[in-house]
Amino acid sequence: MRRIRLSSFVIAAFFLLALLTQIGVIGTDGSVIYNESHAAPSLAHPLGTTALGNDLLTLLLHSIRYMVAQAIPAALLALAVGIVCGVVAGRFAQSWIDQLICAAITLLSSLPGYLLLITLAAMLRHSTNGLLVIVAFSLWPELARAIRQETLQLNQMSCMDAAIAIGNSSISLVLRHYLAILQPSLWALFLLALANAIKAQALLGFLGLDSQARVSFGLLIAEGAADLVAFKFSTMLVACGGLLTFLLAIHARSADSLTFSNATRPRAHDQS
Repeated sequence: MRRIRLSSFVIAAFFLLALLTQIGVIGTDGSVIYNESHAAPSLAHPLGTTALGNDLLTLLLHSIRYMVAQAIPAALLALAVGIVCGVVAGRFAQSWIDQLICAAITLLSSLPGYLLLITLAAMLRHSTNGLLVIVAFSLWPELARAIRQETLQLNQMSCMDAAIAIGNSSISLVLRHYLAILQPSLWALFLLALANAIKAQALLGFLGLDSQARVSFGLLIAEGAADLVAFKFSTMLVACGGLLTFLLAIHARSADSLTFSNATRPRAHDQS
């Protein structure tokens, strides 16, 4: 229970910081250069400054804002595609539709994930929403595979047989039964997709393939890596620390959601 509260608090805190930065309550001096290279933490610069003299706290806030603004839509898009493909494939198991979707999942899953991501990002790096779509494209196969497996288990429940027997259409069956039971699992899968979207976004920023970002965790880590040559660690510690804290909180919350989902889901052929 303590882990659930702590992870939820961290996630909520990051979302709040992203919102306050977006509306300009905090982090308003992001473009200011103080000309104090690698300044130590102080009241004026609580986390110090970078090699270029930028305030590290301000850069961290804008990195959080950009991370949330880009990763959430990518995760939602990937989850939406995964739900459609996974539920349809599971509902019509062994049909040609199922075989087609499974073939697409197998094909995309067999490709080197980050290599495909980098290749597509290099091709569409200047597209406004290209990276968002690319990240979602790289995430949906695993989501669809997991949702299909969940749907196959739901097919074995007597309540589904009863719903079909009383004349529920396929659309009604999916909306009123499948998605309702799968809701805790879908929340956990969304959190996992969010974590993977954040890691993909950081990788593309680190490699310089995210042309839309002026400040991001990937760019901060790249700048921190360059500072390591001069034995300056503040930028790398701030960037990696912030990113790792958020990812650990998401994974902890996702694991708790999966545990709750497995504990509360009706068993196959449950007559209740």
